[in-house]
Amino acid sequence: MITLNNSIIQQYLTDLGIPVPAGLKLIGIRGCIPVGEDSASGEISLRGDEPNIFSDTLGCFGSDFGLWIGTTLPGVVADPPNPKGLAKLCTMEDAGQSWKFVHGSHHGQYPCLIQGEPIWVRRDGGYLDKGMFAIEIHHAGVDSSDIGSYSEGCQVFKVLAQWIQFWAKVEASKQDSFEYFLIDGPAFIKWMQSKKLA
Repeated sequence: MITLNNSIIQQYLTDLGIPVPAGLKLIGIRGCIPVGEDSASGEISLRGDEPNIFSDTLGCFGSDFGLWIGTTLPGVVADPPNPKGLAKLCTMEDAGQSWKFVHGSHHGQYPCLIQGEPIWVRRDGGYLDKGMFAIEIHHAGVDSSDIGSYSEGCQVFKVLAQWIQFWAKVEASKQDSFEYFLIDGPAFIKWMQSKKLA
């Protein structure tokens, strides 16, 4: 089990050479899940990426802090709507940058965060693709057991109650846009171990 806080995340991004703005920032940690019910504890555990399972961490840091379970990967979809295949959002380690998200709506049903700029994804087969792909940060069901069509590339919270906690922090920030830092969990933990932080 690893314990995170603002300064550790900031130090890692600085070491990667990624600019980190002031205010509330968003974070995804691929291949790690939060431990326990306390979103502010900062405790995560390496999980690995099992197909169609919520096995990642989504959250925020900076002016507020919280970590919740979600997915940064697409689910298993029988007929992907994009002929190029499903979209796997590129991590900081892969792309060397964060991604801008802004306020929007999830299919007109509820407020969420949507792409604020073109982003890099890896498609089925591993090739890179850049564009506006309607990738959002939103929630699944009340407490979804699998990802399925909830994500064809979106960053999705597993539990509705946790999304509500997250969204309250987004609204309290009064920000129009947010930088989203998607981190590769195993690389992050390896860095923490090298710094004697884990």
